[in-house]
Amino acid sequence: MTRLFKSSTSFLARPFDGFEVFADSLSASVVRIGADVYFSGTIELPITQLPLREGQVEIYFDLALIDNLNKLGIDLKIVDLVCFIEGSVLAESQILFKRDMGMAKSPIIIPIEGNPLITQSPNGFDIKISLILTKSREVKGGQLIENGVWLTNTIFRLKPYTARSMFSPAPLDDQVRASFGLPKGCMTYIHVQEDFLFSETLEDQVDIYVDISILRLLQESNDSAVANSIQLDLASSLFLTLIVKAANRLREENLDDSDDFALRDLSIGKVLELVSTSSQYSIPDLLKFAESDLGRLKAAIETHLNSLSFTSIALREVS
Repeated sequence: MTRLFKSSTSFLARPFDGFEVFADSLSASVVRIGADVYFSGTIELPITQLPLREGQVEIYFDLALIDNLNKLGIDLKIVDLVCFIEGSVLAESQILFKRDMGMAKSPIIIPIEGNPLITQSPNGFDIKISLILTKSREVKGGQLIENGVWLTNTIFRLKPYTARSMFSPAPLDDQVRASFGLPKGCMTYIHVQEDFLFSETLEDQVDIYVDISILRLLQESNDSAVANSIQLDLASSLFLTLIVKAANRLREENLDDSDDFALRDLSIGKVLELVSTSSQYSIPDLLKFAESDLGRLKAAIETHLNSLSFTSIALREVS
């Protein structure tokens, strides 16, 4: 189904005064996916959770939205609350929910089963909630605002969580190579801080450097087959580096066999748990592979990153 709504020709042309008030109220909406609640913006889900195959999405809007519309003297019956999704691959929108604000109730329940844009999109999708004007209205100056114009909206952008979503690469040039004692011909380098093991967040402890020419390619064509291949390689290298360094530090600190040490509470423990869940190897197995079988560890990481699926797509693109 193609998109049915017109977008406003000007952000200054609004059919009601004080629209910022109910725009803020709509922005306070949240979605529940499984047991987790998310605010609007980018929502990164584990790769194993996308595509969503079962259950439901629940959307909760702030009841202050109705109060604010009433306070502004806006007839709730001429404003529709509309929820639709847009796939990240298919340039198509599909309406999931549409009801005038006089009848709308929170939460809005959206079944996942049977919706192709949700069930067939491993790259994620957008959930958009909009307030749509359903009756044309004349504003000051005689300008006619036609029905179908959105008054305000908020977006939940679901996407797969990957290593590259955690860490932003920095340019690798000869000056950086020299500072780390790297050979001039290297394309990438992953630098992990010494105190990374007990850090609350890994983002501040890891720097990924990528040659400037490669980085430019990623920025200009991040969805191409070549770019996907590079990104997968970077993600694999990142996970491999983190797990190997973690195994070494645990062994040096004599923590690998300690009953009093809860690895799962650390950021690196969460990374290990993700790989373990995807590959069906235990966390002790992964740490053992980091010491004696890097090939098997890399295979486990590739399974977590869904490398086979993405690589198959890339190969079809270039064949």
